[in-house]
Amino acid sequence: MQEYVDHTPSDNLIVTIEEELGFKLPTSYIELMKLHNGGVPKKTSLPTSKENLIHYSHSSQN
Repeated sequence: MQEYVDHTPSDNLIVTIEEELGFKLPTSYIELMKLHNGGVPKKTSLPTSKENLIHYSHSSQN
């Protein structure tokens, strides 16, 4: 799990990224990145009935 979590972004890094993007990031997004920079959700699916089951794959193959 640690491989998916990165260090808290510095203010300097945020400014650099905003300059590269050409716009300011929303304050709420910056706060989120400083609080939870990366990670993997505990639950990766939602319960559903078999009739409505849709499977999403990370693979580009069908």
